[in-house]
Amino acid sequence: MITGGGVFPVTFFKRCFHWMWSFAIPLLAACAPLTSPQNSITPTPPLRLAITALPAEMTCVVVSARADPETTEPSLFPPPSPEDWSLGPADAPVTFVEYTDYTTEASAILHRSLSHLLQKYPTRVRRVFRHYPLPGNDQSLLAAAAAEAAGQQGHFWEMNALLLENQPAWVGLSTEDFRSWLTDQVQGMGLDVARFVATLEDTAVEQKLLRARQFGIETGIPLMPWLLVNGKIYQGPRDERSLDQLVRLLLLEERQFEACPPFIIDPQKRYFARLQTAQGEITLELFPRQAPLAVNNFVFLARQGWFDGLTFHRVVAGLLAQSGDPSATGLGGPGYAFPDDVNDLRFDRPGRLAMASPGPNSNGSQFFITMRQASELDGRYVIFGQVLEGMDVLHRLTPRDPSAADALPDGDTLQTVVIEER
Repeated sequence: MITGGGVFPVTFFKRCFHWMWSFAIPLLAACAPLTSPQNSITPTPPLRLAITALPAEMTCVVVSARADPETTEPSLFPPPSPEDWSLGPADAPVTFVEYTDYTTEASAILHRSLSHLLQKYPTRVRRVFRHYPLPGNDQSLLAAAAAEAAGQQGHFWEMNALLLENQPAWVGLSTEDFRSWLTDQVQGMGLDVARFVATLEDTAVEQKLLRARQFGIETGIPLMPWLLVNGKIYQGPRDERSLDQLVRLLLLEERQFEACPPFIIDPQKRYFARLQTAQGEITLELFPRQAPLAVNNFVFLARQGWFDGLTFHRVVAGLLAQSGDPSATGLGGPGYAFPDDVNDLRFDRPGRLAMASPGPNSNGSQFFITMRQASELDGRYVIFGQVLEGMDVLHRLTPRDPSAADALPDGDTLQTVVIEER
């Protein structure tokens, strides 16, 4: 039974996982993985819950990567339909709906990002395109009409890419010169030029685009491009790396658990974990008596195969190596969070195994192993094991920081975690 004055910070969990729908950028920092310690920081001991007996099931807070935005208001934006231009399977778990004006540079940036995501996740991501030719810009209307005209000949996406990837060649041209440029491009694409030119003047096409413009005005779309992710407004960064992280976090939901883990360990027994990595094997002893919650969670996840094939997504040379997140973003977890164990263990030696968490009583699946004594971490993270063999393997892991702006190396794989009970 869990007793004591600790209360789960439910609002904290909602805040951390709600970001994927509200996409407020400051919350990313609140949900960030374990950050590099600063010696000037005085650790604040987390709120502790005393363990007096082990229940049949761990107490935890179940949190979902697809947490609802806590609103009952209907969406202003209709769901994808057969009338939309679409790439990717209709049942893809991640759907991007974009409202785009062809003349804006930001639309070209988003196009590059989404194109790469479609290549990387061809069966998992869907892209839906909708026009919003900006008011007062005849070139916007003509560009959108060109895409529609090409689409009537089965080449919408080719024209879409041509316009967005070659903006400097046509943005700013006169209407006459732009039409000439379009005609030259269509000839190179092998389309029926006469039919294309006729469609540019088609009243039905014009009315369709004017309705799209009016929808954007009435809805109050404030910027271009406007983006929805699985039906929710997204106002975060549009670069490929950021959107790729978002996709991986949304795909993670398929692996997450919908209930707290059962208690499967016996604190009177000894438990060992063998971590087979791309650099070799690391053997650890777990501490079920000092940290029954963390050890039970680790054993449960290991036996479920949760850790198999993951990346050491954060490795700070000479300090620590972190893993346990299938998304490799540092923001992923098992779908639940559990409280801190109460113990007096300290980071007084290399090889400490501890939970990586964004705050008190918010442990999930991420863990880290220290490479040195790290007293600056005392009182901030639950220690639940110790390396017996393989410190040399730990030091060979590839340095990697998901929060850095630079391109990331692939990182070393945590191939398997095998639990031994004695």
